[in-house]
Order: sequence, then C-alpha cells, then structure tokens
Amino acid sequence: MKTCESVSTQRVIFWFSTKLQTRRTLRWHICHAVTLIFVFDTSYNDIQQSLVSAVKELVVSKSWWDTVDYLASIVGNTLTHEGMLDVMDDWIKDDSIWVRRVAIICQNKRKIKTDVKRLFQYCKEHASDGEFFIAKAIGWSLRSYAYTDPSAVRRFVEETNELQNLSKREALKNISKKEIKKEPKLLSEE
Repeated sequence: MKTCESVSTQRVIFWFSTKLQTRRTLRWHICHAVTLIFVFDTSYNDIQQSLVSAVKELVVSKSWWDTVDYLASIVGNTLTHEGMLDVMDDWIKDDSIWVRRVAIICQNKRKIKTDVKRLFQYCKEHASDGEFFIAKAIGWSLRSYAYTDPSAVRRFVEETNELQNLSKREALKNISKKEIKKEPKLLSEE
C-alpha cells in the first residue's frame, strides 16, 4: 500500500496547484482532494495527517484570505480529532501569517464547543500584531464567539489593552448592551 505522506499529499498538492485557477471552484476541488487522500490509504490517522499536511501546504502556497478562510473551516471540522488542537498550538507560532490566521479562525463555527481558553490565548498572543489579516482574524473570531458569550468577549476586549483597534471594532460589532446581560448556557451546565 502506498503511504499517504509520500504519495497522497504530494499528489493532492500538485493537483491543487495545477487546478485551482478560480475561487469559484475551490470547494469542489477540496472535496475532490479529500477523496483522493482516501483512495491512497485507508488508515484514518494517516488520512488525517495527510489532510492536515495538504491543507497547510495549500494555506502557504495559495495564500489569500478567501482560500485560507475556507481551508480554516475544514480544519475547524477536524478539531475534535485527537491531536488537532496540538497542531493548532504549533500553527499559531508559524512564520506564515496565513497559517496563524487559520489557527485563530478555525473555531469560528464551533459556538458552545469553542475552546474559549485557547481562543483567547491565541488572540492575546497576537493582539499587538500589526498585520491587517491577523488583526481582522482576531476580531472575526471574537465576534463569532460573541454570539455565544458576548459578556466574555466584551471582558476580553476591555482587559486586553494591546488589542489592535481593528480587532476591537470587529469583535464588538454585533454586541449590544442588552445582549451582555444574557448569560450563555455552556456545555458544562448541561
């Protein structure tokens, strides 16, 4: 059997680099690539590793917000898999702004399943980063979580002095004073 790392990831990356000409077809191409990974190896852990490697390579090689943000949603869907949060802990320290952006926004759709401690930690680590796409990602991720717990987001913004103004504006964009009074129902309360 061919290994994922030596065959699948390389073929998927090559395939992406030759086929991704338009944003319009990106989602179809990603689904196709994931299918290719399954064809080359049936070991779940190898598939996950191969997918993570393929996504990171795409993030680095096809670096722009529209592509990267969609890839971040794929990563977000894998966060419950063993070791994925550790991978994000590595990605948040990466030299590439796009890889760091994925680590910041990958939880955007997780709502009450958001790892809040990790989200705030990532945002705090990069709060003073002047890079537009990082500041925007921080604001966007905080705003996404604000739909679940607006009080926590407002508190975080108020307590994090080094946060860029862009991040603050984005984070607080949809929080009204009356929403702050509502207390969220957290998983630990169920």
